[in-house]
Parts: sequence; structure tokens; C-alpha cells
Amino acid sequence: MKGEFFRKTIHITAGLIFLLLHWKGYLTIWILSGAFLIALIVTVVASSNISKHFTSLITRIERPGRIKGISGVTYMVGVMLAFILFSQEQVFAAAIIVLTLGDGFSGLVDHYYGKKKLFYNKKKSVEGLLTGVLASTAGVMLLFPWYIALAGSVITLLIETLPLKILGWEVDDNLLVPLISGAFFYACLGCV
Repeated sequence: MKGEFFRKTIHITAGLIFLLLHWKGYLTIWILSGAFLIALIVTVVASSNISKHFTSLITRIERPGRIKGISGVTYMVGVMLAFILFSQEQVFAAAIIVLTLGDGFSGLVDHYYGKKKLFYNKKKSVEGLLTGVLASTAGVMLLFPWYIALAGSVITLLIETLPLKILGWEVDDNLLVPLISGAFFYACLGCV
């Protein structure tokens, strides 16, 4: 499997597993902490070159120019923050759906099919943005009315496409997406 495909497959699969555990009532901060610890160990081992084969695998699936394995760590931090901040089942689930389906599928389409690049961010495409909005809207419609699902998906994924930096560091979408979408859906709880 190619790096981006493998990375996004892990991204989507992990999110779906967390959603399933959440809906079954098994997701706890301890399970999330364990997953975070595993992601942290993967990053440390991959970055230290203890195992050449392992480092090679992680290097192939990480985005170029990033610390080997860091995406798994930021993904877990984003999920954990959403779990802590948005304790309402519906809000947490919606935030993870946007992270899992919206960000996951937009990244795949950007990489493999994205032809029309966004004028303000040449790393992202119109095709990827639209796919992400459609995928996350479809998923969030299980929890919120269609117009709230659509608005939350559009706002979150438009913000995700912005090349945001804080103190010279690029803001990681694995942190941004669950926090922005969670805040939006939390604000909409009184609307439904």
C-alpha cells in the first residue's frame, strides 16, 4: 500500500473503532490513554531508529518533513481532548465522525484525485474538500439534522484547509478538526 493510502486507512479505521467503542459504552479515558501511549511509543521507536524495518515502515506512512509517527500522537491528543471537552455522547461522536470521515476521505481524494487546488492552499483540492464535506455530513446526519450536519462539516473542513500557523508551527488538522467540529456541534445542542 502506498504511504498516504495506508496512513488514511489507519486514520479512518481508528476513528471507526473509537466510535464503535463509544456507542457500546466501552470507550474510557483509560483506553484512549493506552492508545496514546502506543502512538507515543511508536513515535519514539521510529525516531530512534532502534529497528530499521519499523522505522522504514513508519517513514513511508508519515507525511514528508514530519517527525516519524507524530501523526498518531496528534490524532490521539485530538480524540482525547474531544472526549474530555465534549462529554455529551452526540457531540463527541459528531466530532470524531468529522475527523474520521471528513478529514480521512478528503485527504485520500486530495492525494489521488485532487486536480483543482484551492487558491489559498495548494496542498488541498476542491475535490477533497467536497468529498470530506459529503462524507462527514452523511455520518453526522445520524446524530443531528441535515442542515446542522452540513454546516458543521463545511465550517470545520473549510477551517481545516487554511494553512494555519502558531509561532511558526503548522497547526495539525488532527487537533483542529475534532475541536472545531466539537465546539460547533456543542453550540448547536440547543437548536435541535
